[in-house]
Amino acid sequence: MDKAEEYLRRLASEGKNLSEHLLCTFVDALCWDEKFEQACALMEEFAEIWIVPMDHVYGVYLGDLVRAGKIDRALEFFQSKKYLEGYIPDMYRYNMLICKLLRQNRLEEVFDMLMEMKEAHVLPDKVTLNAALCFFCKAGMVEVALKLFDLRAEFGLSINGMAYNYLINTLCGDGSTDEAYRVLKNSMVQGHFPGKKTFDVLADALCS
Repeated sequence: MDKAEEYLRRLASEGKNLSEHLLCTFVDALCWDEKFEQACALMEEFAEIWIVPMDHVYGVYLGDLVRAGKIDRALEFFQSKKYLEGYIPDMYRYNMLICKLLRQNRLEEVFDMLMEMKEAHVLPDKVTLNAALCFFCKAGMVEVALKLFDLRAEFGLSINGMAYNYLINTLCGDGSTDEAYRVLKNSMVQGHFPGKKTFDVLADALCS
């Protein structure tokens, strides 16, 4: 590994072409070997001389941090590159971060990241957004869940049947019957009909 690193530096010092793919492969290899500090130092060194575009290299490093369960370190790296270099991850890296945060029940951070994505015009995939909506509902974060639902067109979000059921039940439990009925009407327009339990909960709420 040390010889490979020397080879990369020699190519750079001689002004020869250094492919982004080569640097990505080396950073990835260091991370799989748990040498994250060394990988980060190497990236910083090459970013200074700007010999190759770094966005994809940063993405590989970010993904490796998430894979290794180093979510806080991944978030710190992402935020530092975002503010210092304007780095914006692609949809795949964002989704990795969001899924890991959901598993750790760090839902406020998930919502903040979704709003960041919206501002950056990077849309999460439908599976990730529906999962986030369900997690918000299960946690009783009614306002957040409803806001995400209302932003569905801007996110390009197609709500699935499970998310509709979660949202309707959550709104009924919160006493937001009118909002639950609005969501129900939208779900039926989209071809999703609530399960019997959800329909009974909503009917009871509307009749009470």
